Amino acid sequence: MHLPAVAAVLHEVLRHRMPVAEAIEYRGGKHLAVGLQ
Repeated sequence: MHLPAVAAVLHEVLRHRMPVAEAIEYRGGKHLAVGLQ
């Protein structure tokens, strides 16, 4: 994971009050969905 990805995850955690693991899955799922298109 590079720094922008980490910052994006932290941003999601703060914005949605998510557990970190959930936020990582959420971001990862988004990136995977984009990659599969």
